[in-house]
Formats: sequence, structure tokens, C-alpha cells
Amino acid sequence: MQLQLLDDISVQQAAKVCQELAHQIFDSLEPNKIQSRLEGKSAISLFTLHENDLLIGFKLGYELTPELYYSWLGGVRPTHRGQGLAGQLMQAQHDWAKNRGYQAIETRTSNMWKPMLILNLKSGFDIVDFSTNERGLKIHLQKKLS
Repeated sequence: MQLQLLDDISVQQAAKVCQELAHQIFDSLEPNKIQSRLEGKSAISLFTLHENDLLIGFKLGYELTPELYYSWLGGVRPTHRGQGLAGQLMQAQHDWAKNRGYQAIETRTSNMWKPMLILNLKSGFDIVDFSTNERGLKIHLQKKLS
């Protein structure tokens, strides 16, 4: 498997690379959600995992502030889960963010994504807040990169 970093890429490039797999993983993801969410964001990074030419996982994020990086969206193809690939993508993103001078990573998840919540907690994230939206409870997590 090949891990690749695409950093400071355009919104259109990021959406094009991960759109198909994102829609397989998140069936409720609106067609233009990736592009609309990334518009106006800076320091967009996209980590990808490929097996031959097949995209099997990705981790997408952007800058919230010069000190805080947001890990927004990621996932692994269902046929490749349980191999630690999500953790590899997460660690690559965190190492990259730390090397770029960010002090912390933030992410949000919901209770329906229990494996991701557990991975975040095992990876050193703390629950810092909760909110609700049209889909229910959102759990806000942060990890210091010191």
C-alpha cells in the first residue's frame, strides 16, 4: 500500500480525489458537500492510501487557526477495514500538522461512528464539547500535538 500526501491542493482537486470513496462510506453525504465545505479554507491536506491504482482510504483536513488544524473527513474502503489503515492515515496527518507548527488537532464525530470515536480516544483525543445538528449529537474532540 502506498501512502501519499497532497498538501495545499485546490478544493477541486481534493473533492475529485476522494469524492467517490467518500460517498461509498458516507451514504448521506450530499453530492457537492466536499467542495462546498472546503471553499475558502486554507492549508488543505489530503492523505491517501492506494493499493495498486485503487483508492482504499483518505484523510482530509484544513486549518481552523494558525495553531489549530481540523481533521474533517476520512475513511477506509469497507473491504480494507480492520487493518489499522485509518490509524495510519490519522498518524500521518498528525505528524504533518505538528511539523507545520500546529499545536492541536480538532475533529468532530457522532455516536453512530463508534469505531472512529474509539480510534480518536485511543489516539490521545479528549472530548472537549458537544453540539447538536439535524442529524443528532456531535462529539467534539481535540488532541494536543506537543
